[in-house]
Amino acid sequence: MPYFNELAGELRRLLDWADVRHEQGLAVKGKMAGLARRIRSLRGELEKSCPSPAAERREPNDLEAIRELRKRGPRKMWDSFQAAKYADRVRGAFLGRAAGCTLGAPVEGWPPERMKQLARHLGVKFPPRDYWPAVDMPYAVRYGKDTREAYTKGKLRYVPVDDDMTYTVLGLLILEDFGPGFTTADVGKAWLKYLPMACTAEREALANLRAGMSWRRAAEKNNPYMEWIGADIRSDPWGYACPGWPEMAAEMAYRDAYLSHRYNGIYGEMYFSAVIAAALAVDDPVEALRIGLTEIPATCRLHADVSWALKVAAKVTDHVKAK
Repeated sequence: MPYFNELAGELRRLLDWADVRHEQGLAVKGKMAGLARRIRSLRGELEKSCPSPAAERREPNDLEAIRELRKRGPRKMWDSFQAAKYADRVRGAFLGRAAGCTLGAPVEGWPPERMKQLARHLGVKFPPRDYWPAVDMPYAVRYGKDTREAYTKGKLRYVPVDDDMTYTVLGLLILEDFGPGFTTADVGKAWLKYLPMACTAEREALANLRAGMSWRRAAEKNNPYMEWIGADIRSDPWGYACPGWPEMAAEMAYRDAYLSHRYNGIYGEMYFSAVIAAALAVDDPVEALRIGLTEIPATCRLHADVSWALKVAAKVTDHVKAK
């Protein structure tokens, strides 16, 4: 989350003053060039720094070290594959994934109040009970494929393009191409073969791979997004592939996440993959959420935050309180 919005505002005001004084003929180019050099220097310093040794011990990047910090968990819940149960639940999981992405794509990144205003304008309930009947900028094209109106109820013909769904399909392609024993190096090969574009951490890792960088370092160069939720978004194929086996789902997620993320960025994908694997075997979704916690370090920030959320969840009755 952003911690320095005040600084961002100060920088914006500085640039506005620089623009107006430059137009008025004052010599500000040299001052701004000097500021740019100082910013690049500080950015380089921050990029080269790393957490303290104590923090690294609490939040390691090595899979075995991660496993040493787990709480006791079921690890593997099915003794044999339950085909009928799996078929029904994985179908529901995939449809739910597709429906959620299709509903959310037109308002992605919007604050709740803006969504509420759209609902009021359209005369529909908020939170929404169905796909949006209309959206702003209906003819704008997302990711070079589908117009924004293709996500609305009246125009919906199939699941329109979405970067989140891309990784669901990509994970299945990785399993088809390399099998369940795929490596992080294989993930990198798949990205170079199949992935046309990406955002935040994935964008930086993909650029590093295209520049010839090893998969071992692709997450580490020019990547301040290494703990963002991009890896979480890639979690579902590993859960689908490991029904009732949260430990293996988390391991597959680790191999995938390591290409672009570190620390809690890795744990996020491990967590949700384990949750999905557990949800294919248990009937209580909260139980699946708790099982997922047993596959990440009990000492990490993500574990603490999810544990807190589960503790207060009973008191949250609507989206306003959730905010």
